[in-house]
Amino acid sequence: MLVVVSTLLAVVVAEVFLRSTHRLETFFDPLQYEPAVASEGWKRAFVRDYARLQRSGRLGIDLGGYVHDPDLGWDTPNHVRGVRQYQVEKPPGVFRVAVVGDSFTYGAEVEDAESYPRGLEALLGAKGEVLNLGVRAYGIDQIALKYLKYGRVYRPDLLIVAIWTLDYLRTPLTFYRFAKPLYVLDPETHALVLTRTPIPPPDEVYRTAKTELGPFSFTVALLRLGYRQAFGPALDRERYFERWDPLVTAILRRLVEAAREDRTPVLFVLIEHGLELASDDGIVATCCERKHLLDIFRALSVDAIDLGEALAKRHSRRTVYERMYIHHRGVPSGHFTPFGNEAAAREIIRHIQERFGVALTAPN
Repeated sequence: MLVVVSTLLAVVVAEVFLRSTHRLETFFDPLQYEPAVASEGWKRAFVRDYARLQRSGRLGIDLGGYVHDPDLGWDTPNHVRGVRQYQVEKPPGVFRVAVVGDSFTYGAEVEDAESYPRGLEALLGAKGEVLNLGVRAYGIDQIALKYLKYGRVYRPDLLIVAIWTLDYLRTPLTFYRFAKPLYVLDPETHALVLTRTPIPPPDEVYRTAKTELGPFSFTVALLRLGYRQAFGPALDRERYFERWDPLVTAILRRLVEAAREDRTPVLFVLIEHGLELASDDGIVATCCERKHLLDIFRALSVDAIDLGEALAKRHSRRTVYERMYIHHRGVPSGHFTPFGNEAAAREIIRHIQERFGVALTAPN
């Protein structure tokens, strides 16, 4: 009995200590290449924070002001960021661009006027329209779905698909900040199938998630993480990409095929994480998401800009690293600064001018 009581007391003390010194995310962040585990982590964070999120009108962390969408999970209230209203029927003589992407495209941490889609619109002038369809925390699947549901109807002259390298990791998840749709490939036909829709409203998502998950022990989670790291198989990223490259390729192929049906040219823009520019050779690293996304772009035979590489050629790496990304705790872990958004807009506008011969209202 003494051993049992001592063991239980030790567990209770450990649990109290861990809860006071660790965040729930600590036990899931190292496992982002395991979609099932990562999805559980985001779902548990949502359940933990739901009362506060509900009071603040958020669907998830960083999703303040967003609205529930049964097909996408969440979206901006009017689908296009900004106060300007765009008519579905394009005015004569206007060059219209639609931009889809995640928070880098939305313009997180800066004002709408400082985002790179607004910079593009300013450079195009009165005869240009740029619809900012970016949404925070989107994966590649949601980026494609957003255009197909809300952007395609505008029949743009150019579709820009901006993908941050880590959007790849969000794509196979079932939960990221909030419940999201999931594309799968049919095991027999390899056809692309959309699952987990329609997505219920937040109250229902919370009730379901709370019932499914049950209580969470920090002590058990720490032991699980320690066991995985000490005795589990080493992370094989190439095997991870072998599994998910076909899905990401199929999603982007569907988007490209829809655009081609509408005779809309597509431009992929790859956005690197600021930390990838920490060293002179970081941008040319052969590992991971950047390499696989560039290979997918080439396989789809679509124009593409490697934005990190383009910026590093026109500016010093130090300038890109220090001035173009917002720093948190001394590292460029945030989004583009106003200067970074302006530089990104100018890199993209060069392609537009060369490809389409569009006259600009400002020097490029």
